[in-house]
Amino acid sequence: MKSFTALFTAVDRTTRTSEKTAAIAAYFREADADDAAWALAVLTGTSLIRRVPYNRLRAFCGEATGLPAWLIAESHSVVGDLSETLSLLLPPPTAAGEDESLTSIIETRVLPLERMSEGQQRTAILATWNRLDATQRLVFHKLISGNFRFGAAKKVVINALAEATGVPAAVMQHRMTGGFSPTRSAWERVTAPDRPGGQAAGSGGSGGGADADAAADDAARPYPFCLAQQLQATPREKLGDRSDWSVEWKWDGIRCQLLRRGGSARLWSRGEELITGTFPEVAAAASTLPEGTVLDGEILAWRNADGSADRHAFELQTPTVRGLPEPFAVLQRRLNRRARHPALFEDRPVVFMAYDVLELGGADLRTEPTHQRRAALEALAADAFHASGGKLLLSPAVEGGSWDSLGALRASSRARNVEGFMLKRRDAPYGIGRAMTRESGDERGLWWKWKVDPYAIDAVMIYAQRGTGRRSTLYTDYTFALWTGEQPGRGELVPVTKAYSGLTDAEFARVDAFIKGHRRGGRGAFCEVEPSRVFEIAFDGVQESKRHRSGLALRFPRMARIRDDKRADEADTVGFLRGLI
Repeated sequence: MKSFTALFTAVDRTTRTSEKTAAIAAYFREADADDAAWALAVLTGTSLIRRVPYNRLRAFCGEATGLPAWLIAESHSVVGDLSETLSLLLPPPTAAGEDESLTSIIETRVLPLERMSEGQQRTAILATWNRLDATQRLVFHKLISGNFRFGAAKKVVINALAEATGVPAAVMQHRMTGGFSPTRSAWERVTAPDRPGGQAAGSGGSGGGADADAAADDAARPYPFCLAQQLQATPREKLGDRSDWSVEWKWDGIRCQLLRRGGSARLWSRGEELITGTFPEVAAAASTLPEGTVLDGEILAWRNADGSADRHAFELQTPTVRGLPEPFAVLQRRLNRRARHPALFEDRPVVFMAYDVLELGGADLRTEPTHQRRAALEALAADAFHASGGKLLLSPAVEGGSWDSLGALRASSRARNVEGFMLKRRDAPYGIGRAMTRESGDERGLWWKWKVDPYAIDAVMIYAQRGTGRRSTLYTDYTFALWTGEQPGRGELVPVTKAYSGLTDAEFARVDAFIKGHRRGGRGAFCEVEPSRVFEIAFDGVQESKRHRSGLALRFPRMARIRDDKRADEADTVGFLRGLI
């Protein structure tokens, strides 16, 4: 536990990626395989569900320290992190003994908590606190909280592992896509020397036992996703000649990879969650694909050109897609619903919109240029998609002779229920993450998203809450309201959304000072604010919602600017917002 705690501290104390990478690589080189496997799982996001409710931890801390609940709560609001707050308040240990391994801490002190009663949890946690120092307690709290936040991104951790083992970074990224099981055998497979094809030595063999397990893992594993940069400038300024780029619509669905391997189909989300059971009709349609195929695309709720939603409406698939995608809110109703038969989902039909092919006939195509992969995808679609019952569609290429003509077409995005355009370098491979290439001293992305301009409203701040981490002493999370009357300033202000991003540090400090001078009632982590400050709120969509008092919910709300030029009675109305649906 000491070495893992030292790693946590070392990474937390630096902002340099090179230093974080070096520290993580050093840990992986020196750690026992069991500890290394658990560390890799935890640091790359393996879910350790919350074992103990936060209110119990606060109560246990009160018992151990003799401090009143209000003081623990106030300390938490100042520190901003409950794990750190408790570690600072607890008295020094009196039963510290030999160092326990990370594996022992997790398997004997963390995992069993889930099956314990409250009394048993109290006894176990007080005993653990009495063995660990303050920093070890901080790590322990994060392990039982279900949200192990670490000062290095998942990609940094995987690159450090690649450095420690000598496996190429791109190969290691692929091996780690789709999750990692914290076992010694999984550690040995993922860190084994590379062999042609990117598999671990000893995997994918024809024998039984470990070789068969490794081969099954390889068949189930998706590729790392290529991600797009956000285009801020005009395409002409940033990207140069139009002919160097292929253009597609940016669909508003669930990004995923469709795998047809080993005689079965799997759907992996961009968040590396297996979602095959959520969309069984897409998995069934994948039976039309040849063995050894991996497609990149998007799950979309879809409707026929005449407005109906008929799963038989697209039996004749052509490169010209018929119909329109439904808003993302319709697709959300399908999430977390499972069934044994696809017919149960006819009320919310979906399609898989394919826009890239990463593997064909078992061959990895990711190093091929975009235009060649596109040609392979079009050939595949012509041969196999027509038999899918309209569940597999080919994302159409968008034609346009100039950036200006594309800009005019982009203005129709909302009418098509899309988010704008995807721009892809014609000569680029399929990268990992937000891949960049350097040209003439300038970094350029392989993929760019040229999104339609967001919606915007002017709203009044009515509540504020302190942030977390480095923002724990500032009010940075705000609730905004609009007028219920037909005109601005009429009726009452009702909350419509919360937002905590979009401002600079200097702007947050200025707003915090305003709040502290104009708050009403309490002075704790949450307070009511005099309704006089107006903000422009940008967002990507609005939908009906029974959970909100206004009856509306915004998608991806963020603060665009502080409207010092507007009074509260000039803010927008709920009716205006509803009119944007």
